[in-house]
This record gives sequence, C-alpha cells and structure tokens, in this order.
Amino acid sequence: MSNISQSGPLERISLYYRDGGSDKVYHAQIEEQAGQYVVNFQYGRRGSTLQTGTKTAAPVDHVKALKIFGKLIQEKKAKGYTPGDDGTPFTGPEQSGKISGMVPQLLNPIDEDRLQSLLDDPSYMMQEKKDGVRLMVRFVRGEVIGSNRKGLIVPISAAIEAGVKELVGGGEAVLDGEAIGDVYHVFDLLEIDGEDLRPYWTEERWFRLQTLFGPREGGLIRLVAVSRKPWHKQQTFADLKAARAEGVVFKKYNAPYVPGRPNSGGDQLKFKFKASATVRVMGQNTGKRSVMISMLQDSAVDIPALVGVGSVTVPASYDIPGPGNCAEIEYLYAYPGGALFQPVYKGRRYDKDQPDFYSSLKFKQTNEEEEA
Repeated sequence: MSNISQSGPLERISLYYRDGGSDKVYHAQIEEQAGQYVVNFQYGRRGSTLQTGTKTAAPVDHVKALKIFGKLIQEKKAKGYTPGDDGTPFTGPEQSGKISGMVPQLLNPIDEDRLQSLLDDPSYMMQEKKDGVRLMVRFVRGEVIGSNRKGLIVPISAAIEAGVKELVGGGEAVLDGEAIGDVYHVFDLLEIDGEDLRPYWTEERWFRLQTLFGPREGGLIRLVAVSRKPWHKQQTFADLKAARAEGVVFKKYNAPYVPGRPNSGGDQLKFKFKASATVRVMGQNTGKRSVMISMLQDSAVDIPALVGVGSVTVPASYDIPGPGNCAEIEYLYAYPGGALFQPVYKGRRYDKDQPDFYSSLKFKQTNEEEEA
C-alpha cells in the first residue's frame, strides 16, 4: 500500500508514528487554490478526529509550496514518523533505554570573541555542526546499535541501519554523528575492526574515517567534511553562515576523543550561528498555544532552582509539551533578568532531562558594553 500520491512532484503524504502508547498519524498535502497553492495538514491519534492546520497563511506559487512541503516532511521524519503505515520504522526498540557503553564527547560553546582565533589557528580543524539528533552507532557481528547523547540505547531508522551495514561491510565499527531524518551525518570514527581509536589524534581518526568512506558521495550515510587551513576555514564558515546552517565545530588536530563534557573549554568547541537553548516547560498559558519556559539558575547544585525566561508559541505542527518536558528554543537574544527575545519553538528534547543554565544565554548588550 502506498501512502504517497504523486502528480509530477510529490504532493501528498501520510506519515505514521507508533511508540509505546503513542499511535499517531500525520497527513500533509499541496492543494491548488485560485491558481496558486497552499500546504495543509491534519494530525492526531490514529482513528480519532484529526486536528487541521495550514503551513501557508496565503496561497503561494508551486515552487515555494514544494519547498514548504518538503521541509515539513523532513521535520516530521526527524521526529520519528515514517511513510510505513505500521508506524515502526526503527530497529532495536526492545533494548531502548539500556546503557549502550558508548558515551559521546560533548562540546562547550564559544562566543565571537574566541571565534576568530580558532579560524586563524591551523591546529584546529573545523566541521559543519548539523542541526540534527546526536547519534552514536555500533556495528558488531551484524547488529547495529544506536546510542543517544546520554549513552542510552535508542531505536534507529531502518534506512540508517541498512546504510551503516553497507558502509562497514564485513567489518566492525563505532561511528559518531548526527541523524536528520533518514540521513546519518558521520563526523568521527571511534573504533574499527576491534581497534579503539579514541586515544588517537583527531586528524588520524579523520583519515581512517575517510578511508572507510572511500570515494562514496551522497546517500543516506554521509561524511561531514573537514577544513584545516585558515583560508579554507574562513571561506567555509562564510558559506555555511550564508546558507543559514546550524553552526561549526572546532577540533584540535592532535587531541584524543574524551567522552563527556569538560567543566570549561576543551579541545572540541562549538559555535552556533543561531542562539538556542534547552528550556523546561512550566505549563501551558490558558487558552493559548504557548507555554511558559524556564532555565536552571547557576546556584543550582543539589536542588535545581529555576528561573523563568518568558513564553514561547508552539506551532500547530507540534504537539504542546507538558509541564516538566525539555524543549529546544531558538532566540535572538535574552534580556538580563528578563525573557528570551523572539523565541522560536524547535521541538521536544527527548535526550535531555535538565534545561541549560541561565548564564549560558546570549544576552543583549547594555549601552555601556556597546560603547566599550
């Protein structure tokens, strides 16, 4: 049974999601209206009355409608939806939540004051920071296991599983990367055929990863490119920023892979073009599709103390998160002692139990700071 209807370009799709007690459906379609086009959607629990909405406040041309439609599909697949009507595109759910033995290296952010020095420093390699979900993958004895940023086993898409098996072939490997829908962007190689590469230099691990990929390009398993020379980093940085990418990651060429996050600094650092923060949902605003959000105070040690950072509207394409859930928010800047300015809801953070610290926000400069 096909869930996709086509008339030339893709114009209609039904996506499904089933996990535990959830059994949801999401329909989206491009429809003609007065010679132009709109992108509409319906969603809810399978078999129930569905909620409806539109991604186009006014009709648009067909090219723009296709772009909106494609982005919508990508977002839903990234959340685990699949065209398969059984709604189970993932493998390994019986092991979900167990400790995987794979702990990722987590990065501290840098600000613009540090950025230029790293762009100029040839001892630091640079890679694009993908806007996906952190995913480590182990392929051993024909079995593919996925692990999240907390080191817990998570289901992975059947497409990524097949792609990893094809990439590694008859060998064994542990990969580190980010998943965006059914595409796995690999940026590090930690083990190969029983050899632990974590103590090796970043540069050596990269060369070994390049060798594993060989000449392949595209596909569902993709190698994240590296820039090393200052001029190349500068050009790549400018290109990524113009393309509205998520950001970049800097890695010292002779550093080992160290699981966990250092208290400060480190040999792997990240810079985001967009300011973002993980917040905790405090509750829904009465009668509105918006929720109150908060972050951790820096004084929080044994008993987490929270500070409110305003509210954010939840788009109709997302379920409204409940109190206590963590969510990712993009914003322009934060007012000291106040709320986030122009917050944009980006979805639930299933891989985090605690929000970020308030001090990690990008604050609006005061007049005194601007004049300094």
